[in-house]
Amino acid sequence: SALASVLGEDGEDINTMKPPLRSIWLPSNPRLFEDVEAGKAFAKSMGNIKSFEELSIYSSNIPDAIGECIAPSLAPTLVFCDLADNNLGTSTAKAMSVALPTLTALRTLILSNNNEFL
Repeated sequence: SALASVLGEDGEDINTMKPPLRSIWLPSNPRLFEDVEAGKAFAKSMGNIKSFEELSIYSSNIPDAIGECIAPSLAPTLVFCDLADNNLGTSTAKAMSVALPTLTALRTLILSNNNEFL
């Protein structure tokens, strides 16, 4: 997908950028994740970023199937993560519970107002 290729899915080393990529802010993009497969590819490609510190994709209608792919792709350097106001659910919660122990730099995690959390 175009989003994933930006993050180095196509064989580029995103970590050679100067200065290094530290933040991804894509808030309030409800149509951005309509294509679930493209969204999954984007989520998985985030794992290519070694210096990643901030992720903000609130109010973007992210479905649980994509959220489940986001969690294991979060870098240990992540400090701030805002995934509020989406459609994340139990699959994302389970994946996040596995990822959290590896996120040693994480100071802020916002998951409020997700329609599918039970």
